[in-house]
Amino acid sequence: MKSVINTLSKTNIILFFSLLVLISCGNRNVKNNDVTKTITKVALPKKFTAGDLSEHISCVDDAAISFALYMPSTYKEGEKLPLLILFDPHGDPLFPINKYKLLADKHHFMLMGSNDSKNGNATELTAHIIQLMAQSAYSLLPVDSNRVYSGGFSGGARIAALLAFSPSGIQGLVTCGAGFPIYQWNQPIPSVICAIANDGDMNLPEINNLKSNDPVKAGRLLTFRNKGKHEWPSSEVFEEVFLAFNAFACRDQILTLTNDQKKLLNDDYYAIDKNKLYAANPIYKAFFYERWIKAMDRIANVDEIKKKYIALKSSPALQTAINYEQQLIKQETDIKDGYYKSMGSRDTIWWKNEMDKLGQSIAVSYDELKKSQLERIRGGLSLMCYMNLDKTLKAGARDSYIYLSALYRFIDPENSEAWILSSQIAAKENKNVECSNYFSQAIKMGYKDGTRIYNTADFGLMMSDLRFQQLLNSIPR
Repeated sequence: MKSVINTLSKTNIILFFSLLVLISCGNRNVKNNDVTKTITKVALPKKFTAGDLSEHISCVDDAAISFALYMPSTYKEGEKLPLLILFDPHGDPLFPINKYKLLADKHHFMLMGSNDSKNGNATELTAHIIQLMAQSAYSLLPVDSNRVYSGGFSGGARIAALLAFSPSGIQGLVTCGAGFPIYQWNQPIPSVICAIANDGDMNLPEINNLKSNDPVKAGRLLTFRNKGKHEWPSSEVFEEVFLAFNAFACRDQILTLTNDQKKLLNDDYYAIDKNKLYAANPIYKAFFYERWIKAMDRIANVDEIKKKYIALKSSPALQTAINYEQQLIKQETDIKDGYYKSMGSRDTIWWKNEMDKLGQSIAVSYDELKKSQLERIRGGLSLMCYMNLDKTLKAGARDSYIYLSALYRFIDPENSEAWILSSQIAAKENKNVECSNYFSQAIKMGYKDGTRIYNTADFGLMMSDLRFQQLLNSIPR
């Protein structure tokens, strides 16, 4: 695998230009020194311990860049394990690792996550992190070099895709809440892609549009749909990712399974079916049967599932659900267009009232698809507001960024980014009390990137404010 590492080290320029295409426009550019840490990094353990979670292991060639690592409880010294490299959009690898570590135990995977990759990093820094994560995985860990996978959520999914489509030897990709240009998949690997988005995810259209005219790639693209919003998938949904990775590794003859092991793998799919995880909508069930057949055909007998799939595809229930969804998507487009035209032309009072009504409609809706439609509308507005706010803040357009910061809070009050940007703007305006109030709310909504605060010049004068300092000291740096 050394040749892969050497090849990857020559691809910074390729990654740099690819980032311009794949990273969301909503990301903020920051300086490379934004990854400077005051935390103490631990050296790589001389001996890996089953069930151990190491929060900070320095990457090769750059001690300022680190990763978290979970060793499954089933690990035995000296063996080589498959590895899933995870990217969180907020640079918090412990969130997905803790969410999926029981699955890692069950399916015998190591989990690795970047502490430094996050939305807003400069493109050069992101390319540097991707390169180091791959090099560190192959150089430092007891990894099966034929079974390395990448995955992420939202902006982290875009980073995971960059790694998967680089010459890094990545065998499979799981992209959650974000798509990628299908033409990027122009090589035999990754050999399988799991594309996941909930119905309330504003990036659902990206997942729905992932299709390939290449029958081989089409057979290796697994689309997931379920209830929910823009978030990391539940562990119940994510388990199927491990099943698919194992199934395709078996099909590609890089994992040897006994007949009993193949049966157990297929039994796990039956267990998902029995748990009725995808029973809420025939669209979800159709995608599930399709994934099951793609993964397990030629490994186990899936004739029964093929019959169920064919029957479901021709059922009135599925056609009704598809027609209703298409109707909702058309309505969604019209509603979004109306809101987009109101940005700048309607005052903040109007927006507050509209977003209160939208939130109330989401809260009381008994129609899951309608509720998802409204969630997508809110998510799309949030992203649009963020993008415009980011641009006007950089441009110093005071009236615009003050207006948009209010809209952002009304549209997406559970988003910590809305509150931290409002805090930054209040700091620019020398409004210390407002700044601390918004900062406190950002922390309540999950904000914990102290390094960003120290590296944002607008917060400079707030460093002498006692309440602000107390808040800042309560989050990691």
